[in-house]
Amino acid sequence: MPYFLLLIGFALLAACASQSTVVTGTVAPAIDLADVRVVHQRPDCDFEEVAWIDVPGNYFSKPRLIDALRGQAAALGADVVQIIDLQREGSTEYRGTARALRCR
Repeated sequence: MPYFLLLIGFALLAACASQSTVVTGTVAPAIDLADVRVVHQRPDCDFEEVAWIDVPGNYFSKPRLIDALRGQAAALGADVVQIIDLQREGSTEYRGTARALRCR
């Protein structure tokens, strides 16, 4: 069973070639993007870390970048995105790193 979940993680990674996802926990069925909340600090729930997500600089606004991070988390069944780093690259692009978490 764990190998099956690992395969799902790799499939998600391949589907988003411009993004890097390192699965660190248990992948669950995808959830709706609207159910993924964004935090900048440790969430106020007991949680399981699902993955680290890195999105390179091909987003032209912070809201779109955050939506990309939320989309990756939703695809992994995580309901929280903890923003680790958001940076502006050059004059027009943003990149970001976050942890995908699932509250228990």
